[in-house]
Amino acid sequence: MMRKFVKSLFLAVALGIAGHISLYAQSIQEGLRFLDIEQYGNAAKAFRTLASQKPSAENQYYLGYYYIQSENLDSAKIQFEKGIAADANYPLNHVGLGSVMMARGDKAGAKAQFDKALSLKKAGKNPEVWFRIGEAYVTHKNNDPVAAVAALQKAVELDGKNAEAFLLMGDAYRMRNEGTNAANNYDKAMSLNPKSPKGHIRYGKLMINTRNYNEALRRFNEAIQVDPNYAPAYRERGELYFLAKDYPKALADYEKYMSMSDNSAQAKFKYAGFLLLNEKYDQSLQILQEVAPNQQENPYLHRLLGYANYEMKNYPQGLESVNKFFGMAKPEILISSDYEYQGKLQIATGDTAKGIENVYKAAEMDTAKVGLYAAIGETFFKARQYDKAAEAYEKAMTRGTKESNVRDMLYLGMSYLFGKNYEKADTVLGQFITEYPDQYIGLYYKAQAEAAQDTDAKGTAKPYFEKYIEIVNADPEKKDKNKANLIRAYDYLAVYYLKTEKDLTKAKDTANKMLELDPNNARAKTFLQYKQSDLGGTSTGSQSQKATSAKSGAKASGGQK
Repeated sequence: MMRKFVKSLFLAVALGIAGHISLYAQSIQEGLRFLDIEQYGNAAKAFRTLASQKPSAENQYYLGYYYIQSENLDSAKIQFEKGIAADANYPLNHVGLGSVMMARGDKAGAKAQFDKALSLKKAGKNPEVWFRIGEAYVTHKNNDPVAAVAALQKAVELDGKNAEAFLLMGDAYRMRNEGTNAANNYDKAMSLNPKSPKGHIRYGKLMINTRNYNEALRRFNEAIQVDPNYAPAYRERGELYFLAKDYPKALADYEKYMSMSDNSAQAKFKYAGFLLLNEKYDQSLQILQEVAPNQQENPYLHRLLGYANYEMKNYPQGLESVNKFFGMAKPEILISSDYEYQGKLQIATGDTAKGIENVYKAAEMDTAKVGLYAAIGETFFKARQYDKAAEAYEKAMTRGTKESNVRDMLYLGMSYLFGKNYEKADTVLGQFITEYPDQYIGLYYKAQAEAAQDTDAKGTAKPYFEKYIEIVNADPEKKDKNKANLIRAYDYLAVYYLKTEKDLTKAKDTANKMLELDPNNARAKTFLQYKQSDLGGTSTGSQSQKATSAKSGAKASGGQK
């Protein structure tokens, strides 16, 4: 009986140990799964529990890995160092330190850590070590896709069934713009793990790179069919809808993604950011304010608060938030938008010089942001610093699209005009009315540039004013919006008829058109007082006309487009 009891006790203990080992392994996999579906709060709970229950080198590594995925590099580094202290021969913590260095742009330091990991006993024959090295090279903003491919090829040589390694290899080739190699690796990953949606998602992102958006959408739809509970698929499809400017569908997908998340701060930050992109600034600000009490040490909170408050025109609060962000943020996480919003907020709160300096910095950091130079130009234009405005609009033109250049070219010409650089104004505005004949306002400013240079009263501005008047008068709405400019155009023509053609009838007809628009217009009443005898000599009236004619170009002001 005693022997049977001892045997039963031994069996129970053995089963308990086996159960514990199984649960332990499963917990790591559960944590990784939570990370994969972007449930960061649940992932944090899983990895922190493991590390607290058993602070082994492996558990410290996975906790550090969670922090890297959450972009908390300082905490990640601490955990990897704890892991090395627990077991210096466990290679993945050295890989983790290298990953932190890659994220910070220190490729040489990262390689030294990777080499250290590989130098440990049997590490060079461990596919997981090579896989994590490849992952570190490919997943950060500061990446090295060539080194990633080399490491991942070694990983699949040692373990040809690692679908994740083929996915990352596809990502590395995608970064190198080697679409065929990327597609082949995604296909291989899907063949190894057909129940995973990730290959379809990666393929969709590859299609976005090639601007094949319909195929990208098809791939994202397939990912959702494979696993309807895979939250990142809805986020990716939502971002594709956003690219297509289908904002309702984009927001619906992102709300679906949020409903499947664990409502963590990271998920809320992403949602708030997406609401910002969808110009739902009030909703974004509300969410950020909800998470703010427990996230004051998180720089991303203050970044997004700065952005949202700017868009809501809460400029002092926005500047305070964005300044907090800059005070907390590590250099490696700074992006052009940070300087852009800081600059705009500084301009809005009166510190124009610093603001423009920061917006310029943002424009130089991201050449794709073609509108930033135009924003600088607009600031200088409003401040009547026309030389500086022209300089900014010149830069805007070098980067702009045909669509953005419509406005930028017009304001470049106007900056030259109001800055009294009439020759350049004439050239730019002439080009403008040629390239954009439907933008009738260009005729008005082209006429102003001509009038400013027409010191001999040859009437070079006359055909442009006449064409402008014809277009505006043909549309009652345009006529109503352009009254001030019409009056100036008629003023020029009246002076021309009096001074150059000496045609009193045409001059008075033009003056009457001015009075139709402004019954109290003093200039028009003066023109009506002229007699034919006044037009042949150098009377006071004639001298007055000459003076006012010379000033007509310099007094040009903004009109309706």
